[in-house]
Amino acid sequence: MSAAPRSTTLTRPVDRREPDRPGAWWEHAACAGMDLDVFFPTRQSDDDYAQARAVCAGCPVRRECLVDAMDTELPSSRYGMRGGRTPVERNGGPGRGVRVSTERREQIVAQHLAGQTYRAIAKDLGLSPHTVGAVIRQHHEIGADL
Repeated sequence: MSAAPRSTTLTRPVDRREPDRPGAWWEHAACAGMDLDVFFPTRQSDDDYAQARAVCAGCPVRRECLVDAMDTELPSSRYGMRGGRTPVERNGGPGRGVRVSTERREQIVAQHLAGQTYRAIAKDLGLSPHTVGAVIRQHHEIGADL
């Protein structure tokens, strides 16, 4: 008896804030309707990502795509171009391996922008100062990159 073939169908990201809202961010992505092989090449060299990088560069929801990738992917299983970045670029950036909910991430950033120290934020939210620092660095990197 042979095993059933594994499905390679990719699903769209889930917008946790309003999953049923018409016009969710991924519907405005420059890649909507494109062949996903462009973004998930077999070989993962810079040349293989060139077309995907060009599409992402002009995408109006690039930031949302990158935030979704960083929020939902496990660092050990990153694959393909997301938010204009390759898996290596997403793994090598600040905040790698930090898994914090979007709501908690927003709380950290808001408290940081209000002038609180990493230690004060960590104590208030029950997190380590390392996690707080990683989230803030990731926030600055995403904001500065787009």
